[in-house]
Amino acid sequence: MKGMSVVLLAFMSTAVWAQVHTELDWQPYPVRLAEGETLAEALDRSSPIRQRALVYHATTDWQVQWRFWWQNSDHGCVIERVRTDVTVQIQLPELVDGTAAQQAEFSDYREALRVHEEGHQQFALEAGEAIDRALQQLPPASNCRALEVDANALGHHILERVREREFDYDRRTNHGETQGAWME
Repeated sequence: MKGMSVVLLAFMSTAVWAQVHTELDWQPYPVRLAEGETLAEALDRSSPIRQRALVYHATTDWQVQWRFWWQNSDHGCVIERVRTDVTVQIQLPELVDGTAAQQAEFSDYREALRVHEEGHQQFALEAGEAIDRALQQLPPASNCRALEVDANALGHHILERVREREFDYDRRTNHGETQGAWME
């Protein structure tokens, strides 16, 4: 048993301590129907989401930030601790009024929007976890400045790859249309 403790302590001293912290913020915006207005018209008018001269009814914004701490060792400079923060903000409409039929139509539409936007959230979580893992596995560098440059370049490279896949997700789903997030 005593020998096992020594092996366990030796293993623990070389392991990198890592943390991925996730914060999700739902940001609803109100949609009120004007007399004679369709649900699609009310959504277009009410949406605060404007990108490249287009109106969207929902959006997901996310950021991944990472920090790491290093130490010099016999093998060079090594990362000893990683902390990765993933923040996600999802903005969705909330219908304030309307008939029972409009409420039902809106409910189905909003559910499809939510599913699509949660797909974007998954890209954020994937990026955070991939960066965290990659930084933990980064081999020692000859000096700590080189390690810092390599670690940050790796993090940015992973972000770029995930953002490309996320862009493809929107292209494949036509911004959620193929998932039912479409209203005429």
